[in-house]
Amino acid sequence: DKEINFYPNPVSEYIELNFERWSLPSRWIPSGREEIKIYNTFGQVVISDVRNLNRIDISHLPVGLYFIQIGNCLQKFIKY
Repeated sequence: DKEINFYPNPVSEYIELNFERWSLPSRWIPSGREEIKIYNTFGQVVISDVRNLNRIDISHLPVGLYFIQIGNCLQKFIKY
């Protein structure tokens, strides 16, 4: 299965992306320069176009359920 490898989940301030343990076919292994989008439960993009980052600051987002997307992979996380 395609899975975005990040931690912690639930998260309060920062998402740490772990590109070394990416469990995707080799053609989808991100370089750390991929476009990253974070959506709220209404499908609105709340963070986008994060490039060249292994750490994403989400401290400004309200508490709730979110989805992180890199390429065609989508995974949920909880902000507390």
